[in-house]
Amino acid sequence: WSVVDLTRQKISAHLLSTTVQKQPTGLVLDWTNMGKQHLNWLLPRLPQTKQLSLVGLDFTLTVSTLNTCNCPLLQELNLSYVSNLTDSALHKLLSAPRDSRPG
Repeated sequence: WSVVDLTRQKISAHLLSTTVQKQPTGLVLDWTNMGKQHLNWLLPRLPQTKQLSLVGLDFTLTVSTLNTCNCPLLQELNLSYVSNLTDSALHKLLSAPRDSRPG
């Protein structure tokens, strides 16, 4: 699969596991109920994802999760209409992750 579009879908464990099975290079999670726990579980399982769209989500509740070593190396990130996205939040997002991979 090249792109999985879950726009306005209610995120469930089944939907997440199906997405992982498809191994998309692009993932659209616009206007979903995606939370930190969901994204923390999903991102390490999609290492080849290059495009990610998080339109309409909340920075504090979801998007801040991207600042981890488990986030795939993205080429495109859409943060349109992300609430609580301040200059400080963007700086934190673009900073080096505080965690590190074992080994």
